[in-house]
Amino acid sequence: MEKQLGCPVKKLISDRGGEYQSKEVEAYFKEKGIIAETTAYYSPRSNEIAERKNHILTEMVISI
Repeated sequence: MEKQLGCPVKKLISDRGGEYQSKEVEAYFKEKGIIAETTAYYSPRSNEIAERKNHILTEMVISI
């Protein structure tokens, strides 16, 4: 994202995906000063934009 927009990432909010929960990723975030937050379990509302995009992409793939 930083390279696309030219702005450093300050905070990353995820839905507790395993790709963001490893010790290596946590160390990287700490090194770069990135605040990592997670949404509440079973609450897609707290990650509404990403959930909507996933829904749209799924519908597109099914229609193809």
